[in-house]
Amino acid sequence: MKFITRKTWPLVAIAISIAGLCLRYALFSPNQERTAEHYSQSHLYSTDSTLLKQRVQTINSLLNREEEYRKRVGECQQAVANWEKSFFVGSGDSATILLVSIVEELAAKAGLAVKNKTLHPSLSGPTVEGWERIGVTIEGRTAFRALTAFYSALIAAPKSLCVERMELHLDEYTGLLSFKLKLYSFTHLP
Repeated sequence: MKFITRKTWPLVAIAISIAGLCLRYALFSPNQERTAEHYSQSHLYSTDSTLLKQRVQTINSLLNREEEYRKRVGECQQAVANWEKSFFVGSGDSATILLVSIVEELAAKAGLAVKNKTLHPSLSGPTVEGWERIGVTIEGRTAFRALTAFYSALIAAPKSLCVERMELHLDEYTGLLSFKLKLYSFTHLP
């Protein structure tokens, strides 16, 4: 009896295990198609959840980028507003008069001997809508140091002044420079 029991118990255990596995995975189930469908749906759900997680991450990163770009746009708008403050406000004539007075003051401080001034209340050239280009041409003679001092003062001026054209001629006998500078800036009506 012990011999039979020893041989049959492993077979019984194997048979019960196989039956349990069959029931677990519904191999003998009448709704076998439903189980395969259920498996494919659960696979789709896991795929959908993975895809949704990826999309959520993408959207979150895009939102973060959008916030960063909005911050940058705000900083750029503030920089442009500050930059626009360095230009002139008013009509072309009044802004040109103010430009000439600033240039005369800078030239006097630097020791430039200005002999001729030509006003340009409206210059042609690239401008933004609502802005006008204004300028002045100054001519004279001076030493090299005075001219470099004028350029340094021009850079540090409270208003933005740009050099459009510069002509220099050296007088070999006196060592003085004959200069012709065309300076310009921008103005807009308030």
